[in-house]
Amino acid sequence: MRILLILTISFCSLTSFSQEKKQLQFFQTDWGRTISWDAFCEKTKASGYDGLETWFPSDKKSQLELKAAL
Repeated sequence: MRILLILTISFCSLTSFSQEKKQLQFFQTDWGRTISWDAFCEKTKASGYDGLETWFPSDKKSQLELKAAL
């Protein structure tokens, strides 16, 4: 849920019609992710991405792991 909110806010800020300077943001996708959420989030941050893009996991265990990693 938190990720969806972050992505929505980011999208709205990029598409606003204000005169503010626009900033391009880069998000890491989790396509083909084979490592833990913890390791994935650490690699994403260390690589300089602004955030991550993923579907919120459907199983409770993965949900809790993702929340803890964030």
